Amino acid sequence: MTTLRETIEDVVRGFLRSEPATAQPMRAELIPKPEPQRRAAFEALAALRARQLALDPLRVEAAGLTKELEENEARGAVIRQKLGEVGGEIFVSNLDISTAIDRQLAIVRQTASPMIDQFTIEMHVELDRLAGVKVEVEEELGEKNYDRDVPTRSKYTYSTQPSIQRRVGGVRQAILRAGELKFIDLSEEGLAGELAALRDALPAPQSPEKVRV
Repeated sequence: MTTLRETIEDVVRGFLRSEPATAQPMRAELIPKPEPQRRAAFEALAALRARQLALDPLRVEAAGLTKELEENEARGAVIRQKLGEVGGEIFVSNLDISTAIDRQLAIVRQTASPMIDQFTIEMHVELDRLAGVKVEVEEELGEKNYDRDVPTRSKYTYSTQPSIQRRVGGVRQAILRAGELKFIDLSEEGLAGELAALRDALPAPQSPEKVRV
């Protein structure tokens, strides 16, 4: 009895015997060679990897700077907290000092010599008097102009208003200075001399002077 294997072998042998004599053996397919573009891509990758490796020192530096920044930020938080505490202490202390200064200045003002208030009253009386002074105005014609077809005369105006205004300004300055004298440590004799100097420095009323009209 013929086995299955033997049957298959007989069939294969029969097929081989029936193949034409001119039949050529099968060729193995050729493996394509790498193209120039592929080789260029590999070269480009190698160059790019080299550039990546060249960045390693910068990466190390960046890591160090990051660490330094974190440390400085932590230190900055501590400094800001301390600054807030110091600023708060300054504010409270300065407020206490300012309050104490105001208290002492009030005492200095209240204990100032009565001569200052008397002088201030005197100056206000003078201001009231000056406000009621009538301004004197004089007008005068100049010489005729004979070089023109129609002779004309210039007109000059004289007034006491400028001198009155100067004295008013001087009185107001004296009042301000008298207020400052309350906070200056002066003896009664020294204060009297200061007030006398203020009186003497007041601009005196003058006769009418030429003014523009």
